[in-house]
Amino acid sequence: MSSQRRMRAALVSAIAIAAGLTTGPAVADTSPSVTASLPQSIDIADAPGDMTVTVTNPPATDAFIRLYFPGGTTGLTITDSNGTVLPATPVTGDTTATYVDVDRADSNNNGVPGAPLQAGDITLHISAAYPANGAEIQAELIDGATGHTLYVATRPVPTITVNEPGLRHATELDSNPYPLMQGAPADYPLDVKLPMLAPPAETRTTLTFSAAQLASGGYTAAQVAANLHATCSADGNPATACTWTQNADGSLTLSYPEAATLFPTSGTAHVPLDLTLNPYYWLHAGTLAGTLTMRNAGGAVLATAPQSFQISGGWPPDSLVWDLLGRDSSGTLWRYHGTGQPSSLFGGRDKIGTGWGQYNAITSLAGQRGDGTGDLVARDTSGVLWLYPGSGNEAAPLKTRVRLGSGWNVYTMLVGADDVTGDGHPDLLARDSSGVLWLYQGTGQAAPAFKPRVRIGSGWNTYTMLVGAGDLTGDGHPDLLARDTSGVLWLYTGTGNTSPLYNPRIRLGSGWNTYSALVGVRDVTDDGHPDLLARDHNGVLWLYTGTGGSNPLFEPRTRTGSGWNEYNSLS
Repeated sequence: MSSQRRMRAALVSAIAIAAGLTTGPAVADTSPSVTASLPQSIDIADAPGDMTVTVTNPPATDAFIRLYFPGGTTGLTITDSNGTVLPATPVTGDTTATYVDVDRADSNNNGVPGAPLQAGDITLHISAAYPANGAEIQAELIDGATGHTLYVATRPVPTITVNEPGLRHATELDSNPYPLMQGAPADYPLDVKLPMLAPPAETRTTLTFSAAQLASGGYTAAQVAANLHATCSADGNPATACTWTQNADGSLTLSYPEAATLFPTSGTAHVPLDLTLNPYYWLHAGTLAGTLTMRNAGGAVLATAPQSFQISGGWPPDSLVWDLLGRDSSGTLWRYHGTGQPSSLFGGRDKIGTGWGQYNAITSLAGQRGDGTGDLVARDTSGVLWLYPGSGNEAAPLKTRVRLGSGWNVYTMLVGADDVTGDGHPDLLARDSSGVLWLYQGTGQAAPAFKPRVRIGSGWNTYTMLVGAGDLTGDGHPDLLARDTSGVLWLYTGTGNTSPLYNPRIRLGSGWNTYSALVGVRDVTDDGHPDLLARDHNGVLWLYTGTGGSNPLFEPRTRTGSGWNEYNSLS
């Protein structure tokens, strides 16, 4: 019965009563109606709950049921008794509301949507993939021929609550980033609350940093994976190392161990997890923003929560930084302390000693560390080679020199090659006046410091500079840089064997004759990759940061400072 017909009937009845006329016995209301009853709550990403739609006094004409969602159906799925998903349609003019039609199909094939409905219950199912606390659902009865609403269920409108786990670190890291001091581990307990009807027996939790989040902090996935050490535990078990997974989209994921749900005798079920993070020193200061995600055993997402970690800048220990040695024209040897910070490579300089002008060749065998380790060899003008062993004392990094032998003035170049043979001892390369390159394999002792020389090959007099720069390519073997007379720089990758000592050369580029000195200072930026310093003819020092790969081998150069032409030897 339409609203106008009901109003007219009520008016007639009122007039009859006012006139003192009898109206006869009360007549039962035969108006069509529809109601929806919902489960009080359902669990996120779990089995659907039953939803009952009850039709009373259906019209004889074709009609169908419409379920109206004022807040939309995002994350909600409605299926019929056959398991068929009922599509949701946006409401015109409303950016949030949607509706789902039930039995709208023209089942009696008369060209009119719907069909004569039967009185009784229709069972539907509702499930949720996202939180939807207090989602409202209003049942309506729609005339198939006109599309007009025949009946709207009266309030209160039924609502449904979707239960989801409470996923948050106890330290509230998403709102107040907790500082991670470099070299100092920090603990992050995570007690996952499970106010659910049927909590999962076990969960799988991950911490993910997207490529965009990493980039916003100035990090890469590879850098964080290599320099942020993590240990995880679940259910109170001993902590074990967590592994990072670098994903194809540039994101980085850390996986907690699988965790069983704990069911206390009273209260809410929960999952105790623990994460300890320890940043290495070459992970620069910044913010790591990520997302915690918890899934059930089937992989369905149960909950997500933002997380933020503040990395505090720090100074690496002396054993992890590299120093630069420079001899001035007066014969004084100076040491520049490495900082490990690309923005300011070196701190103040210290005087190591005087009298170094007697040497016409000075080379570090494997670089000089800030803790005073690293051996140095120097050849005097009479051809005697001297060894200065590293002392391990930062204040006095070199021990008293040890005489290795005479006759070394046969060589036009001496180059510290690092441990090019892979036996644990740094080696020395020597090129003679005829262009033959010789290997002196280190013994790790002062006497003798080197094994008898081994011939590497001829033709090396085409180069004006040879530089031992460490493992530039990241394959575990130290490499050699060589600049030829035309200014082209070449890379010789180490093999780890004495024969051949190096692979065939690779051309890196031209224009390197603008530099008067090239120094392989190893990993001066503390990013895990050896770097190269280059001094031009104006005394400006440039940094070529290593990439750890062969193409490109270095990042574009960065100006470090001027005035470096006061030194006639850098190592």
